[in-house]
Amino acid sequence: MAVLVLPAAAAFAEHPGGLCVGDVISKMNQREENRGRTLSTYSAIRHYTLRGEKGRTSEMTVRLSYRSDSGKSFEVLSQNGSDGIFSRVFEKVLQAEAETSRDGDRDKDSISPENYDFRLLGMEDRDGRSCYTVRLLPKRKSKYLIDGSAWIDAEDFALVRLEGRTAGSVSFWIGRPYIVQSYEKVGGYWLASKNDSVANAKFIGRTELTIDSSEYSVPGLDHQQVAQRFGATAN
Repeated sequence: MAVLVLPAAAAFAEHPGGLCVGDVISKMNQREENRGRTLSTYSAIRHYTLRGEKGRTSEMTVRLSYRSDSGKSFEVLSQNGSDGIFSRVFEKVLQAEAETSRDGDRDKDSISPENYDFRLLGMEDRDGRSCYTVRLLPKRKSKYLIDGSAWIDAEDFALVRLEGRTAGSVSFWIGRPYIVQSYEKVGGYWLASKNDSVANAKFIGRTELTIDSSEYSVPGLDHQQVAQRFGATAN
């Protein structure tokens, strides 16, 4: 499928508030760089649910640990349900995320002018937050890039939501899944809260993977604050 490339003038069209899409993306990347410098470590609990056709379901719970010098690592806490190919899906998902989080791979999926052309679509409220809505137009076919839209918080210039189909095939078996990624503000940081992806996989049919993140351990934020933020009951 051909990728639409916007003329330069359209890519930097101004919003009535005065900011053009180039300003919005630049401010978001600056805030992301600041977060990278100040948030050197955190951890969270991730719950993965994989649903297939004919009621096939598999679940896995892991502890995610992040360090700025080494990226993400995962400890599997529990796993149950369908085995075989579903277990291999979980292994591939964890492996891919760990690899992408390392220094040499981070630029592959960044929302930057190196990877995308942009179109500012307007403003929209998301969970009570005013957001810029930006159309993402990948510059190349890549499984790391999203052909879709991003919602960027108008106050914090942080990514609030990302939605669309991967610009390239993830694999021969999965193709180009449709992904919806949501973020929540935890203390002073916006971190992943939920990811839904749907794919029509060869041999096993339609599959849906849901990833819920909770119980973040973030410097400067105690456990009870984190639990309340994500709607859980603190111990």
